[in-house]
Amino acid sequence: MTNKTLNCPSCFAPLPEPALNLPEPQPCPICRTQIRVEVFPALFRPIEAGRTGDVVLTDTEASCFYHAEKRAVIPCAACGRFLCALCDCELHGQHYCPTCLETGKTKGKIKNLEATR
Repeated sequence: MTNKTLNCPSCFAPLPEPALNLPEPQPCPICRTQIRVEVFPALFRPIEAGRTGDVVLTDTEASCFYHAEKRAVIPCAACGRFLCALCDCELHGQHYCPTCLETGKTKGKIKNLEATR
């Protein structure tokens, strides 16, 4: 079990993870109140740290088109703009800037881009 817990609404005792997402109400381990709790599995998934852009250290380094203070790490496959790690959107092995990714979504230019589910 992870460090995230859900508590009984009656006595506030922590509910065990195996008692969640069951089709029938389950008794609270402390007060025995019948409760049924449904949660998304993502609640117990560990939070992954996102990438941040590195600060530009010298005048000779390229900077991100969107963040002038961040070091560029890769060019956009569609427009060629330099991108920092924060702006780099990888899709099917290609790297796009947020603008080109959005344009590709709305105009259907990027193949295999699933916009809805």
